[in-house]
Amino acid sequence: MVYVENNHPPIIPKEIFYQVREEMARRSSKRKVMQKTAKTEQGKYSAKYALSELLVCGECGTPYKRCTWARNGKKRIVWR
Repeated sequence: MVYVENNHPPIIPKEIFYQVREEMARRSSKRKVMQKTAKTEQGKYSAKYALSELLVCGECGTPYKRCTWARNGKKRIVWR
């Protein structure tokens, strides 16, 4: 196996690539870690909806999650 560097022109400059990588690391370090499981509170589908990870409970600090409630054959989207 051979690894070749600088073989073709980059899509974005290296400086921007490294700045984005640093920003992603900074943002991921700000996520809360749950006490019980030692996992971050970010779920499997955390970025699926526009408000995911943005709505936070004022009492306990956990992020709201989008749920679908079904009752009498009618579906309703709620954040809880």
